[in-house]
Parts: sequence; structure tokens; C-alpha cells
Amino acid sequence: MPDSLNITEADGTNPKTAILVPLIFILGCSLTILSYLRLVELRELNTREHLSSEARSLFIQIERELSEYEGDLSNINRFYQSSNEVTESEFLTFVTPLFQLHSGFEEILWLPKIDSEVTLSMKGDSGSIGSKALVSYPITYSLQRSAAPVLNAEVFRNESVRALLDRAMEGGTLLSSPPLSKLGISASPAFEGYLLVQPTSVGDGDALASGKSPRGLIVARLRLAEVFRPWADEQNSLPFSLSEIDDAVSSVVYRSAKFESAHQKYELRYPLVFANRNLEIGIRPSQEYLALLISDGGLLILIFGLLGSFLLAFVTSVVLQRSQYVQRIVGERTNTLKRFNAELEKRVEERTIELESSRKDALDAVANLEKAEAQLSLYAEVLREQNNDLEKANKELDEFVYTVSHDLKEPLHGLKICSTFLREDYGEVLSAAGCSELDTIGVIVQSMEQLMETLLHYSSIARVDMPLQHEPLGEIVNDVIALLSGRIRDEGVDIRIEENLPGIFCHRELISDLLQNLITNGIKYNNSAPKKIIIGSLTKEHTQCPDDDRDFDSSAHDVFFVQDNGIGIAEKDQALVFQIFRRLHAEDEYRGGSGAGLTIVKKIVERHHGRIWLDSSPGEGSTFFVAIPKIVV
Repeated sequence: MPDSLNITEADGTNPKTAILVPLIFILGCSLTILSYLRLVELRELNTREHLSSEARSLFIQIERELSEYEGDLSNINRFYQSSNEVTESEFLTFVTPLFQLHSGFEEILWLPKIDSEVTLSMKGDSGSIGSKALVSYPITYSLQRSAAPVLNAEVFRNESVRALLDRAMEGGTLLSSPPLSKLGISASPAFEGYLLVQPTSVGDGDALASGKSPRGLIVARLRLAEVFRPWADEQNSLPFSLSEIDDAVSSVVYRSAKFESAHQKYELRYPLVFANRNLEIGIRPSQEYLALLISDGGLLILIFGLLGSFLLAFVTSVVLQRSQYVQRIVGERTNTLKRFNAELEKRVEERTIELESSRKDALDAVANLEKAEAQLSLYAEVLREQNNDLEKANKELDEFVYTVSHDLKEPLHGLKICSTFLREDYGEVLSAAGCSELDTIGVIVQSMEQLMETLLHYSSIARVDMPLQHEPLGEIVNDVIALLSGRIRDEGVDIRIEENLPGIFCHRELISDLLQNLITNGIKYNNSAPKKIIIGSLTKEHTQCPDDDRDFDSSAHDVFFVQDNGIGIAEKDQALVFQIFRRLHAEDEYRGGSGAGLTIVKKIVERHHGRIWLDSSPGEGSTFFVAIPKIVV
């Protein structure tokens, strides 16, 4: 007991102060916090009720708007039911007011269903698409907002779109496509939203027998950004998103501008069925919206309550402790020293635990590293086996192409001889049409022979031995120019060869073949007068790395180029020009050709372990860059 008294006196602690002051402060803080929590609870409840009402109202407006779009397509169906024949003028007169009323409709088309055995003279028949063996849907009447329609025959050749048209025609009900961005048609913003397909029927009677419009489909392109613009543009509108539910998986198809930054805690979701699609509307309040609903009065109560509790406790403490000021100071310093000692012991203990944990983690890391090295070694072995299998498969494929191309030449040659004999021996007996067919056979055989020669040439590149030697590029270029001198003279081509062309490690014959293909392409696909060809090289400082090869090291390659002032190549087609037999123009344009020249060029570059890329724009010519490694690979 004496020890306890001494401690109490040394601490300078007044028993009344030790009990009363904390009690007053705790009681005041507790009442303040309880009041604040109750106010926050009431405010939260009021906010959620108000938000639920506003969100429900917004959902009903959106649901009503989408229902009106469905209803308008049903109105068009009833319009078609009211008559056995609908002209384009009647179609535009009826559909235009609906089209103008709803900004979400970007295009509305009428696709009549026509059997292939029936011949009808209808507008746009050249743009018809076939969804089945005996059925086509020609784009007959159309209405769109943009100058050029987005929905064309190419879109309707998409497999998913054709299946949607057939299902709608067979079921007789309004159907909706998945979001257009999922159909792989285009990444353009014009393809946002859905396709709506409404089957239409005609009046009484046999429509086909009477020569009038048969039944068909109304196809509308619905752009969600325009449907939701009235709500998305309002300053105080609730941010929302539209998601499609497919096999319990939700995918977002539309978001208003502020939805990502809106308050997710209060998000409300409502299911919605649109045509045959299961959708879900998600609505969130923006920060500005919540600021209008939530008041800061509770925070003021909390601040003033805590401040009042502190002041009351402080005044009580001053009154009770004034007489024992000195003991309190001594007690505070003694307690401070005790706290420092306790804190120091605690930190030593924590540091010891941390060091032990670090040691254990280091041992675990070493074990994991050894395990990873063993697994990496196993993966490397598997990769080597796969590379060997791939090399073997490529070799077998090249041998197969060579064998097939070589074996097909003899039957084609026999077919050509037979057609020639028929023309010579029976030309007087055959009609003009028969003779024309024989000529057509000869043309086809000649085309097939050219394709076989191209395949043989292509496969031979993969099979040729590659003893690389250091060759002067200037001499190779001069040899190619001399070989093509007749054509260059006839075409009036201005060819400029820059000085100081480098020497390269290469297969001379293959590089000659590469240059010949690039130069003849620059002459062939060229409408300029005069035609110009420039052959030069790039220094390390001016070498542009191809976009698809970030590991390209220009200092380890010799780079030369062939530039022309021809018709150029659009950026979207630049990856296609290296595909074998891929044409960007009709066969009768630019004097035909096999369509394999640039494919052979790329194959030659790959045999040299090099890189090829191009820089081109329509109407501004093309520049093909070829990079060959400076050392023998």
C-alpha cells in the first residue's frame, strides 16, 4: 500500500481527475457520435429513397423510349399488311416521319424476300445478298442519315447477320442482333448499337403470282448514343450504362459520359428485355447529384459536440488539478519515460521478428528460384521440340506445293493441246459460241499454268540453298535494270539509282528476283507521267524502324529501298499485299498478273532473316524498305 501511495503521489494524479474528466469526455463524445451516426443513417435512408425514385423514373423513360422504337417497326409491318404493293415513294412517305421522330434510327431498309427462280426488276438488285440457296434479300428501299449508307451488301454477307435475317423470316417476330461491335463487321463508331429486323407481310392474294412486292424484312440500324442523348446531355441526369446479359455474363454496350466516375456504392440495376435481347440498366448518382442530396449539418454537429466535450473536460481538469500541478508534471514525465522504455522494447521485438521473417522469405525465394530454373529448362526443351516439328512441317508443306504444282502441269498441257486440236479439226463444224468456249478454255489453262509456275517459283525459294556472300548491291541493281531495259524504254520510265549503295550478305539470284519484282510493280501499278523509280539506301540515322518490330536494330542491318510514284496503297490494305494471290484490283486492271509478286519478295527477305515494310498513301506512290543483316545468320 505505501508503494501504491508513493506512485500515486509521484504521478501527481488526482483521483477525482482520473475518474471524472475521462468520464465527462467519454460521455460527451459518445452522445455526439451517436447523434451523428443517427443523422448519417437518416440521411443515407433519405438519399437512397430519393435516388431509387429518380432512378426508377429514368429507367421507365428509357424502357418507354426503347418500346417506342419497337412499336415503330411494328407500325411499318402493319403498313405493309395494309397493301399488296408498296412503292418506294409510299415507303419514304410513311417511314420518314418515324425516322425523324427518333434520332436513334441511323438507317431503315426494306429487304424483300425473293426466290432465285423469280426475276424481278427492282432498284438495287445488284446489291442483293443470298442467305440461302434459293433465297435473296435485295436492298430495295433505304433511308439513312449519313451521305453514304453503312448497311450494304457486304454487311449482309456477314454470317451472323445472314443467320439473323433467316431466323426473323422463319419466326415472323421482331429480332435484334448482338451488339454490332461483336459481329466483327467493323470497329467504326458507325457500328455502335444493334440491328433490328422486323418481318413484314403483304395483303391478301398471291404476291409472287401477281408480280407485286413479296413479303420481306424491315432492317433498322439503332445507334444507342443517339437514343440516350436526351438523358446523357442533361446536366443533372443520373449517369447510367446499358449491359447485355448473355449466359449470365454481363457485357457493357453503352455508358453515359460520367458513369465511370459516378458513385458505385449507390448503383441500382434494372432488368430490361429489348426485342429478343436480355439487357440490364445500371444507374449511379454523380458526385454533384449526391452533393445536392447530402447536407453537411451532421458534420457540424460532430465537430461542435466533440469540441464541447473537450472544453467541458478541460475546464473540469483545470479546476481539479490546479492544486496538484507540480505532482502532475512529475507524473507525466515519469509516465513518458515509461512509455519510451516500453516503446523501445516493443520496437526491438518487432525488428527481431522482421529480421527472422526476412531470413525465411529469402530462403523461400532461393527455393522458388531453383524450382523456376528447373521448370524453365523443361519449357526450353519443349520449345526446341516444337520448333523442330514446325520446321519439319514447313519443309513438308513446301515439298507438297512443289509436287502438286509440278504434277498438275502435265494435265493442263494435255487440256491445252486437246482444245487446240478441237479448234483446228472441228472449227468449221462448231458454232461461234462453241469456238468462244474453246478460246475461254485456252485462256483458263494459260492462267492455271501461270499460277502453277508461280507456285513452283514460290516453293523453290524455300528449297534453294542459301550460301550467302558479300555482294555489291549496285552491281545487282544494274544487272536488273539491264534485264528490264526493254520494258523501261517502252514505258518511258525515269529510273534514278543513288550512289554509295552498300554491299550486303545475300544470295545474289534471290536479291535480283526481289528487285525485279519491286521495280516491275512500281512500273505496272503506275498512272503517272512520267513514271519514276528511285533505288537507294538509308543510313543508321535515317532508318525508320517498322511499327510491328520493336526489337529491330537498325545498326545491325543494311537498309535499301525502292520508291515509285504509282497509285499507292491504302493503310488498311498494306498488310494484305504480301498475301499470296491476294489482289487489290480486278484481274483485268493493270494488265492482270498472278498476285504473288510481293509474296515472293517477302519470302526472299525471310530467307535472309531480314525485314520488309512499306510507306505508302493512295495517289502518292509507295516506298518498300528492305533490311538485310550485316552478318551471315
